[in-house]
Amino acid sequence: MKAIWRRQAGFLALLAALLGAGALAALAVSAIRVLPAALAAPGPPGTPQAAQPAIPQKLEVSQGGYFYIILPGPPQQWPARFNGQAVPVYPAGKNSIIWLAASYELKPGPYLLEAGTDRPIRVQIQVKAHAFPVQALAVSAAQEQIVRPEDPAVAAREQQEVRAVDAARSHSSPHPLWQGAFIWPVQGHISSEFGLIRKVNGRITGRHSGLDIAAPAGTPVLASNSGVVVLARNLLLTGNTVILDHGWGLTTSYLHMSQLQVHEGQQVRRGQVIGTVGATGFATGPHLHWTAHLSGGFIDPRILLNQGPPGVAP
Repeated sequence: MKAIWRRQAGFLALLAALLGAGALAALAVSAIRVLPAALAAPGPPGTPQAAQPAIPQKLEVSQGGYFYIILPGPPQQWPARFNGQAVPVYPAGKNSIIWLAASYELKPGPYLLEAGTDRPIRVQIQVKAHAFPVQALAVSAAQEQIVRPEDPAVAAREQQEVRAVDAARSHSSPHPLWQGAFIWPVQGHISSEFGLIRKVNGRITGRHSGLDIAAPAGTPVLASNSGVVVLARNLLLTGNTVILDHGWGLTTSYLHMSQLQVHEGQQVRRGQVIGTVGATGFATGPHLHWTAHLSGGFIDPRILLNQGPPGVAP
């Protein structure tokens, strides 16, 4: 872990040198580092006030991307709210980090991120629209019952499993567990894109939370990075499913596998085999559905490959 933080400290120092108290805006990733000088308390009334660096007031990020701000001091100093909801703050060495997804469920427009109490930092997050495709699927009546169950028992099971998945993602390590760049969990071709609007038998069923990677049945599935297995079980909709916690609110999920090769509570390394490609659950053929979930919602997993998480150069 110390080696990871040495790499991250070097990256964050470079980020501070490049940004100062400014903002880095990109299509998918935006970041702010607030310097301690910008937070200096003013002197008593009537005393000369030293000029303070301007704190950035706006970030732009597209739907399906992520943004973060780095603040000096421990997380206890920075209770935070985004869009009126409390959000986690994690320790980042001697600093704190707020790292959130710009979910595809967020409508384009401005949102407010607030951190702190006495002199809160207020940053406007401008979420930009992203054009997501529409996919139409024709499936059997039996498969349709998986996504639109009429049987009360099946519907109850699905709701119970949704709660289990939410619970698995709700408690993340306060420290990064990943090591280096993220990798593809399996080699194949993308058969369904992230964020697409899916129609099953002519009716919209929701959004596609990750990437579908088509590959031959039985192909080994690798952990995209190091972490802890927080869920490993068979679920009705997603079949044999593994969720890995990588820390700081980031999890990756691996769905529809033919078999599981890890258990809950197990620590895994980047590149370790965690299962094999299959077509369990709601699937029209062998493939891996790979998702990345960050506090606030799903992000395009390719961001982890291209930009990486904060502090890791891909």
